[in-house]
Amino acid sequence: MKKRRFLNPFQGGVSAELIDSLRKAVVELDKAGVPSVLIGGLSLTFYFPQCSTDDIDFAMDLEHEIPDKMDGFKKITNHMFEDRKNGVIVDIVTPNHINIPEPVFNFALETAMSHVDVASGSTVQVAIPLAVFAIKLSRARVKDQAHLMWMMRAGFKPQEQDLLNIGVPENKIEVYRYLQAELVKELAEEKKMGW
Repeated sequence: MKKRRFLNPFQGGVSAELIDSLRKAVVELDKAGVPSVLIGGLSLTFYFPQCSTDDIDFAMDLEHEIPDKMDGFKKITNHMFEDRKNGVIVDIVTPNHINIPEPVFNFALETAMSHVDVASGSTVQVAIPLAVFAIKLSRARVKDQAHLMWMMRAGFKPQEQDLLNIGVPENKIEVYRYLQAELVKELAEEKKMGW
């Protein structure tokens, strides 16, 4: 995996509480010896600093690897923890828990990049943008679609064939085409209004 150093990847819309919870969660997962990858909205802030979110999502391979406890966190469900100090939710998903094709999930795990936090010295594996896009498109919930639109507005528009090669279902490519058409309309309206 590639390594990248950062001073503060969370420039913009990410709260100090979220940063603190991420650092604590990474330390706890490391202590448990659990290989995990940051996915979801927070992973986007490493590549698109103005993206915002309110929770932390990690992916890991096996259900039994999810820790039973993490210091400083309250276990809410088998997959979810809440930071006792600031209430930030940490969700840990596996292929059995999240409704996406296994090849998409595996792509996210296999292509993750290591990011070293200079402030804490910890390392977090972060899904690359293409993997996050494929995960969000495979799910295509309203929140996922909002993140997809945000990524496309930032200029990230993967090729359909690349998404299919990763394992995104054909019917979700139709969602991608729809979102692209909506973005074109939105940009035209914004231009007309002088934004």
